[in-house]
Amino acid sequence: MMVHGQGQTRYLHWAVWVVTFSVAVGMRLDGMASTMALQDSVGPYLAAMRWDWRAHAAPYGVALLPPYWIATKISSSLWQAVASIQVLHALCAPVGSLLVLRMRPQAVWTALLVGLLIGTDPGLIDTARSGAEGYFAALMLGAACGVRGSPAWLLFAMAVGNHPLALAGLPLFLTKNHFSVASLWGLTAGLALVGVQVAGWGSPGVGTIGSPAMDAMTAFASAGSGWAVAVALGPLAGLVNPLTRPFAMRLVAGTILMVLAGETLGYLRDHHLRLLTIPALACWACLPKRWALLLALPALSSRGPQLPPEVAGRPGTLGLVNAVSNELALGAEAPIVDRIWFDGGPAIEPAAVMLDLSLRGGVVPQPSDSRQKAVVVAAESNTIESVQFPGQLVMKGHGYTVSMATDAEVFDWSSQWCSREPKVGGAWDALAIFHPHMTTEMVSAWWACP
Repeated sequence: MMVHGQGQTRYLHWAVWVVTFSVAVGMRLDGMASTMALQDSVGPYLAAMRWDWRAHAAPYGVALLPPYWIATKISSSLWQAVASIQVLHALCAPVGSLLVLRMRPQAVWTALLVGLLIGTDPGLIDTARSGAEGYFAALMLGAACGVRGSPAWLLFAMAVGNHPLALAGLPLFLTKNHFSVASLWGLTAGLALVGVQVAGWGSPGVGTIGSPAMDAMTAFASAGSGWAVAVALGPLAGLVNPLTRPFAMRLVAGTILMVLAGETLGYLRDHHLRLLTIPALACWACLPKRWALLLALPALSSRGPQLPPEVAGRPGTLGLVNAVSNELALGAEAPIVDRIWFDGGPAIEPAAVMLDLSLRGGVVPQPSDSRQKAVVVAAESNTIESVQFPGQLVMKGHGYTVSMATDAEVFDWSSQWCSREPKVGGAWDALAIFHPHMTTEMVSAWWACP
């Protein structure tokens, strides 16, 4: 009977993980065109393709790159690569359920509801769709809490590689289970990964504006609504029950560390607080079965994720990059894409379009190639009416135009508008991957403006 009961419990656990994962995947893939595809979002894909043991920006570590490397290897477009990353983000839901079941194996209903809370949390969905707000740090930190010994230290190092403020989660691992002889290799490898990452850090380059912690908590509450309340109350509920009290105390210590780090640096945002969402909601494992349905209240008390409408041409999004690539895809040819930015938003990231075209099988030419370039003009509508565009128009939308032009046409056209001091460039990020030998002078040769 005991064996039968254990088998039934195991099946229930798997059912919880499958259900929570499926819901989380659906929430992240629905409306995926709204996923951001600007510089910080596509940087990890390009760095993974380059793979020289450096992340795309100094604060991050090489441990950030493996998911993006896999995504570029299994995908034939940027859309598919982003979709695979969204599926990986969805693992946060079953990971949260796993944490609950590790604390209370019989708390199946609580584990299910906690997993659904995590899978539908508007804040974590926003993190996934931003493409750059914490990357996989929240997932890795949550996963590290669900294992012991060396795997925990490696996952913790990966969390730090995805965002330096994940270091605030260190108190979660200060237990005897994480400091055994068997844990030594994982601890050593984790220290090496974090050490190399720390060696590349410099000044964060941000200034203090107001109270960073208070501003972050206000934004966290506003974005998360009822979910934010559940996250905030989770550690407090965990402190009440002896079963979850030690874990909740370490989580509170980690939260205090994060707030102190934010105040010291003068920079803290709501997405930094979300790094601790999974362990915070897992603290609800203490909830008795008859009260588990209380975890459904956040969904009833708020309207869910406030996401932008699906518009293929919305600037800065994966949907627009996909639409531009569809227009520029010419079989084996993939034109160089560059941008001139006058005012307003950046509209389209040239590197994202070239990455997409490359994944589709296109060959990105040398900068010196005589073929036409694709030129993105990013500006407010009235500015675009004044400056127009070089060459032949391909696409036009709110805040941007895309045209095909020769180097001479781009140079002559841009020379008329250098007095406006536009920002030129954007092709370098991708071309540096496809043609590592080239220089920045080769990339900017078609612009008259510095």
